[in-house]
Amino acid sequence: MKTITEDIKSGKFKSCYLLYGDETYLVNQYAENLKKALTTDGDTMNYSYYSGKNADATAIIDQAETMPFFAEHRVIFVEDSGFFKNSADEMAEYMKNVPDYAVFIFKESQVDARTKMYKAVKAAGHITKFDKLKGDMLGKWVLSIIKKERKNITRSALNNFLSRNGDDMYMIKNELEKLFSYTLDKDTIDDDDVDAVCATQNFDHIFDMVDAITEGNIKKAMSLYKDLIVLKEPVSRILYMISRQYNILLQVKDLRAKGYDRDKIASELSLHPFVAKKTIILSENIKREDIKKAIYGCVNTDEMYKRGFIKDQIGVEMLIMELAS
Repeated sequence: MKTITEDIKSGKFKSCYLLYGDETYLVNQYAENLKKALTTDGDTMNYSYYSGKNADATAIIDQAETMPFFAEHRVIFVEDSGFFKNSADEMAEYMKNVPDYAVFIFKESQVDARTKMYKAVKAAGHITKFDKLKGDMLGKWVLSIIKKERKNITRSALNNFLSRNGDDMYMIKNELEKLFSYTLDKDTIDDDDVDAVCATQNFDHIFDMVDAITEGNIKKAMSLYKDLIVLKEPVSRILYMISRQYNILLQVKDLRAKGYDRDKIASELSLHPFVAKKTIILSENIKREDIKKAIYGCVNTDEMYKRGFIKDQIGVEMLIMELAS
């Protein structure tokens, strides 16, 4: 991120950029920042966009070979091309000889670092992988947005807000906008404001569901699971979040055995201190062997429905009941 920001400030750009990663908010933001810095509004002469099946290597190269018209750069924006997961020899070779005036922006959802194209872009330009912001980094990002609005937030309200919204930056940004509108005449956001505006999000449902499972409360666990279905959370993601929560529990349990305190665990696992505290409490109520069995159950369920042996929703329901019993 720092390299992209510095290039935009200096006006000195590399021949190609690859942006990808789990945090699509940041991928989209930095790709758009590059585009704005390299082009002017309405300039269709020097800007070309290719996506998916339309990303034909020969056509893209032909466009890059065309000199810009009354502009410094010819910008080629390529999205989800597949060049970084399949063989793309022609494009990889061309990255070695990109004209000085051309700049490629690749925004990809699937990237394999072993491909020729990845290695070619790494050698000729710059690659940034945007991971999900965690712990203090996410908190600092939220605080920076609040500061721009010339507002403050109490520590308790910040913890409350983050616990309700997980790590989805799009959702967090949207919830912040609602908070700003609600506290229009206030300088400081407090817990009452967060409670009034921010509905309990899916992150809390997952945490509470795992808590109910460890308590053996099948009724509560199934009720929370059905709430997630009503909230249109994909079954595959519910399974992923259950598996992720148990993996975090296992890591927390191991770190606690080494004598780590809450702050050290939060730092080690990139968790917000408030989330780390809740996870530590939960980890104390479940045996290590049971956590490992739960992780195995998640992997087995995932394999069963992907191979068509069982429907995904039935598989996850059976898993929840099995773990809770």
